[in-house]
Amino acid sequence: MSVLLLSCDDLDREESLEELLAELERVDVMERSHPELLGLAVGASAGSALSVGLLSTLGLPGLSAVGVTSGLSAAGAIVGGGMVSGLVVLSAPVAALAVAGWSWRANKKRARVRELQQRLLSELMRVQSDTLRALEERAQLSCEVISALEQQVRDLELLKRQLSLKLARAEGRA
Repeated sequence: MSVLLLSCDDLDREESLEELLAELERVDVMERSHPELLGLAVGASAGSALSVGLLSTLGLPGLSAVGVTSGLSAAGAIVGGGMVSGLVVLSAPVAALAVAGWSWRANKKRARVRELQQRLLSELMRVQSDTLRALEERAQLSCEVISALEQQVRDLELLKRQLSLKLARAEGRA
């Protein structure tokens, strides 16, 4: 049984694989913390600020009762409705920016996971290729050793026959 010896390059490769696996674990932990919710909250907050800004500027300036009702009516008039339509119109930026924030964070995380998986796959393929190459070299070396040993056995058999003949001749003279 032979012992596989690791070179410094092999150890570097193992560290590289360990680093990639650790990074994937960090992404997995991040997955459990749901960073998309942060994007959703930031988007919804931005949309809310935009909606309040529109509400206060569309009708009479300010956020008094008259300002709010006139702002809702003005927003509703955009789609041909009244105050209720204005409520829907002004909630659209909240929903749209919340979805955009969630989507941005989810896509960013998905892209990071894909990149890490691709790096891990290419690293594993490289290690597999190096391992196969090393095994082929060892197999070739084993074949060469076997051939050399077979030649030695043939040489020893020849020597044995020659010695047997010399002994037989020596016994015949005695």
